[in-house]
Order: sequence, then structure tokens, then C-alpha cells
Amino acid sequence: PRTHARPVLPSMRISSTTSPMDWRRRFTNKADVTGTDFVQQMFRATRNDIRPVMAYGRTSLARARHRNFLHQNRRQRSKFKNLLYRWEKERIVGCMSKIQAESLNAAVAGKDPEEVIRVVLQAVPGLAVVTTNFRPYEAVILHLATRVRPELPVLWIDHGANLPETYRFAEAARARLDLDVRPYLPQMTAEHWKAIHGGTLPTPDQLERVEDFSRVMKLEPFERAMRENAPTVWITALRREQNPQRAATLEPVMWDEKFGCLKVNPILDWTSQELNAYLAKHDLPDEQTYYDPAKGDEKHECGLHAKLVTDRN
Repeated sequence: PRTHARPVLPSMRISSTTSPMDWRRRFTNKADVTGTDFVQQMFRATRNDIRPVMAYGRTSLARARHRNFLHQNRRQRSKFKNLLYRWEKERIVGCMSKIQAESLNAAVAGKDPEEVIRVVLQAVPGLAVVTTNFRPYEAVILHLATRVRPELPVLWIDHGANLPETYRFAEAARARLDLDVRPYLPQMTAEHWKAIHGGTLPTPDQLERVEDFSRVMKLEPFERAMRENAPTVWITALRREQNPQRAATLEPVMWDEKFGCLKVNPILDWTSQELNAYLAKHDLPDEQTYYDPAKGDEKHECGLHAKLVTDRN
């Protein structure tokens, strides 16, 4: 009888954390192999591993080993194809969405904020949301967005440490604009956070405490809100004036990689004077007494639109 050495089975097992580059290193020396060529090379590699098994002989043990190997191989291939489909889908959707953002930016150039919102909502299917923290001037973006689509969900990330004036303003805006406010609260109360972090809220000069508060009390509920609603359009009140360091990177319509949606910034270029004029024209409520312990000061990022300082390394 012919004898052959047992084949070396692929040592890498496919999992949700296996990257396409890991598989390329396993099955090919060409780092630029993609798509169909990649699948075919993977199949050829695994088929070559099977061939020596077929020459083991016709004993029951050899047949059992052969059947088990084929079964495992089919499962591995199925997992691989599902992962490859997901990777390719994410790549294609991401590319198309970036192209769509560029196209929409050109379409809304020179238009007023309300028209920017209308153009985007007409062009993009799926759920649109507007986010708010009921800071000063927030009634402007809420009024603009709900004039275009009155039933628009309003996601409010309430970390529980707002000033009383902020909560009164939130209720006044909800009543005045008939808002569909969907509050999202953190898993830990503000009093709980204070009890285990020295008994007080962070101050602007305490960077690490500010960013720890932001991660636990603001980012976690925000990410949960975006996962549960899975919007295709996210309308924000971002303005260049708020943070000159970030101003150059902002556009009226942007693709957000983290949440996989279009981020729309209709009042990006508005100044405080223009916002005040809009509030007066439409008789909207406002509240200038505001403090966010997740930001500390106006120039510091809270993590929703840019990485925290302590996460950049």
C-alpha cells in the first residue's frame, strides 16, 4: 500500500477577528489579491491540503479522518465566504457613501441650512436623526430639522449632570417644537460617578477626569443610541466657530466612518449673531446658562465628533 505523510492542516482558524490580510499571508504571497482571485487561491490552497488524505488507503480510520477533514474544511470555507462578503460589502458601501457625501456637498453648495437638510433627506433613504444636548442655540437646529421632517427623532444624551436651567430649557423646547425626544442615559448615575471619583464633578483643568466622565457618562449612551437607531443620516449642530482646530476638516455633508452614516452639519458656517437673529425671528426658547462636565471648556472635544486627547496615542 502507498503511504503518505499526513497533510499539514491550515493552522489559522477563521474568526470574527481574522482580517483579510491574515488570510492573504496564509494563502498567497501577493498582498494585493482581492475579490474573486482571492477566493480561488484560498480554495486551491485548501484543496491541495485534501489531496494527500485521499491516498491514505481504504481503512475505516482513514475514511473517518477523510470525512472529518472534509467536514471541517467545508465549515472553514463557509465561514471564510461569509467574512469575505462582509468585508467587501463594508468596503463597497463605505466607498459609495464617501462618493455620495462629495456629490451632496456639491448639491448643497450655497444653499441655506433648511434647504441643505431637505436635499439630503430627499436623496438618502432610511432613518434620519438629529442629536442634541440642549446647549445654547440648540433650538435653531431642532427647529430647522423638524420644519423639514416634523417626526424626526431627537436623540438626547443626558449624562444626568446638567444644570437645572438646561432641563427647563429641554422641556420648553420639547413643548414649543413638539419634539420626539428620545433620551439616552448612562448605565451609571452622575451621583454614582461622583461617589467613586472624589465626590465632585470634573473641572476643566482636570483632563483625565473630564475624559473619564465623558467615556462613561456620554460616549457609552451615545454609541448605544446610534446602534439601536442605526440612522443613515445624522444631523448635528456643529459649527466651525466652536472649534477652530477642527474647522478645516468639516464639511456640510460628511461620511462618518465610526457610525456608518452621513453626518450633516447645516449651520456649519453660522455665527453667534446669525443664530441669535434666527432665535428672535422665530421666537424660539434659548438658555445661555450651560456647563458640560464631559467637555470642560468649549475648545475641548467630548469624544462624539473627534477622539479624546487621552485616546489619541
